[in-house]
Amino acid sequence: MLIPLGVAINVVVSLATTDRELLASLTDVPISALALALGLSAVPWVTQSARIMIWTQFVGHPLGFWTAMRIYAGGVLGSAVTPTAVGGGSIRWLLATRRGVP
Repeated sequence: MLIPLGVAINVVVSLATTDRELLASLTDVPISALALALGLSAVPWVTQSARIMIWTQFVGHPLGFWTAMRIYAGGVLGSAVTPTAVGGGSIRWLLATRRGVP
């Protein structure tokens, strides 16, 4: 959840420092459209966290939603900062095993 927040902050800072007219035109965008965009950007995070919850329940060690969200976020961050061969899967595995998942 911190990654989309960081991206949003980066976009706002970039717009504020490069083109003030464009930033001013954002006030014309309805709040409902911004809320819809934010909600839709959260859908993959929620569904992937639910997927982790389902799989950990399947193996007999159920995890809560926020723990699954942390594991997924750690995998996304791990895949962003490690070489492609490592990927986020091994980071998620490490985080899950630290939570006691066999």
